[in-house]
Amino acid sequence: MKKLLLFVAILLSFASCTKTNTADVANDVLRNGKWKITAYTAKYNYLGTDIVTDIYASFPNCKSDDYITFSDAFNGAQFTSTKKCGAESDQLPFQWSVKNNNKTLVLNNATYTIGQEYIEATITKISSLTFTISYSQTIQTSPSIAPTVYYYTQTFTKF
Repeated sequence: MKKLLLFVAILLSFASCTKTNTADVANDVLRNGKWKITAYTAKYNYLGTDIVTDIYASFPNCKSDDYITFSDAFNGAQFTSTKKCGAESDQLPFQWSVKNNNKTLVLNNATYTIGQEYIEATITKISSLTFTISYSQTIQTSPSIAPTVYYYTQTFTKF
């Protein structure tokens, strides 16, 4: 009985020494597949009222089959599939990384994908089949009007 308890104690001590880097989980999930936007909203405040706009609902048909990939070297690309918007490029590259212990997805040169050159988006949900990010952008439309802060949420689904 003492040998069994000693064996269990040794196994538990080895198990407690094994660390799993949660950022590696996000890296593995993102790198494993093709991801298509399936939801995209913007929220902002107008005269004290929150306005939510469904950006995805207004996507042109030629963007409905676009998808993104994340490579091992922290490069990614957006691909246009069979439906194209005019002379749209087949592939547009971007760089990516995950930081803050799996809580932040950094996208650089992703203007076509997310509308901004650089963002640090909060990962609000991630699984092997879907992930959701949220980020904000401040837009100054007029020098005489206070800037507007837009809060975006995008959901990507693996296909």
